[in-house]
Amino acid sequence: MLKKSLSVFDVFSGIGGFSLGLEKAGMQTVAFCEKDSFCQKILKTHWRDIPIFPDISKLTKDDFKTLKQIDIIAGGFPCQDISCAGKQVGINGSRSGLWKEFKRLINELKPRYAIIENVANLRSKGLVAVLQDLWEIGYDAEWHCIPASAFGAPHRRDRIWIMAYPTCIGKVGLSVGKDETESTLGDGCKNATDADCKRCDCGRYNRQGGYLQDDFERKYSEAHQEWDIGESGISKTCKILSDPNCLRLQGYWGSQETSAICKQEQISLYYRTRGIEQWGAEPESIARLKEGRLNPDWVEWLMGFPSSWTESGSRRQRLMALGNAVVPLIPEFLGEAIISSFENNYNQ
Repeated sequence: MLKKSLSVFDVFSGIGGFSLGLEKAGMQTVAFCEKDSFCQKILKTHWRDIPIFPDISKLTKDDFKTLKQIDIIAGGFPCQDISCAGKQVGINGSRSGLWKEFKRLINELKPRYAIIENVANLRSKGLVAVLQDLWEIGYDAEWHCIPASAFGAPHRRDRIWIMAYPTCIGKVGLSVGKDETESTLGDGCKNATDADCKRCDCGRYNRQGGYLQDDFERKYSEAHQEWDIGESGISKTCKILSDPNCLRLQGYWGSQETSAICKQEQISLYYRTRGIEQWGAEPESIARLKEGRLNPDWVEWLMGFPSSWTESGSRRQRLMALGNAVVPLIPEFLGEAIISSFENNYNQ
């Protein structure tokens, strides 16, 4: 049994999708960082006593002296310079470049875990840089591309999720044990349904010997530029992005065996239980359109937020905030993985 409630610092918080999910998994939010005034208003409505820092670039560890230890830092850093919908200047752009502040806080606060989210296009527009940055500050990581549809959401919403932790504690994965689906470097996608998956390369970093896979960065980037998924596109290789057998979609950055955050059976369990319960049949009481335009109340349902979560804002404010949010059910799922890992690594 978990001996303590893990504390969460939610950065780039938006309307609180991360915290909503992680708290359902049994964690406790102790601080937010969000600059948008409308999003701050939503956070204050649902977390009245939780402090909100407005500027991540001005935050230091000294700001947390009166707070509990930060067990987890979680957030999705800005995607505008990475998304297929933008100019794709990459992770060094003026907005997505705020990843460096995220990294700095991880390094200063030394959380037990960090959860990092972004659009799937990060795989070819900065994933290697993120992994290298984490390695430089003493964190290993696992990553996995999981669409909201894998959890039962009636829309795809491909996103990459990165789980990072100090190198000394071992992997986070929800693995149910080694079996025939476990892959090793260079094997392509064992048991994958689409043979084209074998064109994809992935790898890990060995602290003593450097890259285990020759010219990893070039191969990884080329593969993902060729086979990447658009914001509304369908993969030419893996029809289900959450399929953990495809090395193109997941990886492990450390000195252990290649790992996975999750396996398809865990995602399927959430789909059959929480997902179906969350979405199920489309509610007849909420129209898709209101006055001929997209109804924010319906988008709340689509994203898996409680009804009226953003009701205090204008239509435009609500839609923008919901469009930038994470589907809370996925952080809930990853939160359970972290709690399991915490029990194994810290409560012995």
